[in-house]
Amino acid sequence: DRSIVKPVAPTKEPENADQNARGGVSMAENITISRGTKVHAEAKSRWGAPKLGFIARLAMLLVGLSIPQLKVGVIDTGVDTKHPMLSSVVAKSVKASDNGADDNGHGSWVAGMILNFAPWLKGNLTSYRAFIGGGATLDDVLMALTMSANDGNVVISNSWGSDDGDPNSPDTQLVKKLASEGHIMVFAAGNAGSRPNTIGSPAIGQVTRESGAIGIVSVAASDRNLKIAYFSSRGPGSEKTKGIPDYPHRPDMTAIGYNAAGPWPTNIGGADRQGPNGPEKDLSGTSMATPAVAGAIAILLMLFGITKSGKEADEVIKAIMSTLRKSNQGRDAEGEGFLDLDAAYEAAKQVLSPVAPSWLARIVLRTFARG
Repeated sequence: DRSIVKPVAPTKEPENADQNARGGVSMAENITISRGTKVHAEAKSRWGAPKLGFIARLAMLLVGLSIPQLKVGVIDTGVDTKHPMLSSVVAKSVKASDNGADDNGHGSWVAGMILNFAPWLKGNLTSYRAFIGGGATLDDVLMALTMSANDGNVVISNSWGSDDGDPNSPDTQLVKKLASEGHIMVFAAGNAGSRPNTIGSPAIGQVTRESGAIGIVSVAASDRNLKIAYFSSRGPGSEKTKGIPDYPHRPDMTAIGYNAAGPWPTNIGGADRQGPNGPEKDLSGTSMATPAVAGAIAILLMLFGITKSGKEADEVIKAIMSTLRKSNQGRDAEGEGFLDLDAAYEAAKQVLSPVAPSWLARIVLRTFARG
């Protein structure tokens, strides 16, 4: 059986040296720490605010201004589409009798973090409910992975796995196959730290494509000060890969995953606050860092007009990996470093051309779509 990477209570304080940093990392602050403010400004200059009124939408339609849309999938506990932030998410389930609704909260939080980084993703984020009660059979996850791939998702976010770190497990092997086909698979490294060789599976898997881009991104978690969270699983691999010569190092990178705010279902209670876009809850775990990376990949692909898997999408992954910020906590803990979205955008511009609105569209944006 497989399970979601369950949130971890912040009983130990990575932030205890900073008396002003005990509150949850807001969704806006998460973007700032991940250095995504310039990227969001670039997106707004091209497409207007994420939420526009009727007149602005009509004006954009009249001048032929459209937002490049790729398909993004998230495999989790479902999604609360009644939450104001999640109303555009498509809900699917691997169970024919199930409607994809979220009675756990984990899946809604994860989907919301993807949209926090890529709020211009309109109706192209699909949540696949495989985990009921936090767990799923192996058949459930294999079916969800196959569904998400068959639906054409370029990026697939996965905050689930098994602590055994088996590189030969059936789900790891399927994930490697999907990654070799061009899908960008983003996985939580696991919450089994702080011992070494605790990376879970399928996060333990790795595929390097002909372009040099990795196909499976294993994500560790840090606090707002970029300190690796005590629970974040460490490399260089797992107990089952220790004896395999030259096995690829895991994890790959780090994002905020300690005491971070995200949307919480409207019907299950337990929210920490009523945020500007509905109920929110602060959670900790590599589950929380994973969708930040998936959303960061998605917004960069959109800015370059990339809606399909392939060499151009691989260039974005290479740009992200080449611009990560090292914090000198060791490769086993932080991988190659912490997400730097703005730097990745600038690096990708060296080999890719961003989409740009026409002069008429720019006038419309300045007039109607500031938000």
